Amino acid sequence: MRKVLLLQALVTLVASALFWLFSGRDAAISALLSGLACWAPNVLFALNLRLFSSEAAGTGVAVFFVGEIIKLAAAGLLLYLAAVLFGNFSWVPALVTMALVLNSSFLGLLIRE
Repeated sequence: MRKVLLLQALVTLVASALFWLFSGRDAAISALLSGLACWAPNVLFALNLRLFSSEAAGTGVAVFFVGEIIKLAAAGLLLYLAAVLFGNFSWVPALVTMALVLNSSFLGLLIRE
């Protein structure tokens, strides 16, 4: 799980740097905020799974699904807050970065240590 989180952080930083280079500061900040809105709940979800994975049989599935629902709600809330609080929020860089970060999870699972 650590490699997936590191890959997501790297994708966020690279996408933000590329948007800064080609589209300017506001696009880069929007990309960074949306990447962090996806990455931060994933970190908390991974910690939740690590803490509660040794619980009694049957509770692991419930912990996973409740954690996933909380993760999705937190990501949506963070993205909403980023759009509202950052006055020059750009949706295209934000959505592109979100798509890259969320799809990098699958790529991270394919990488062997």
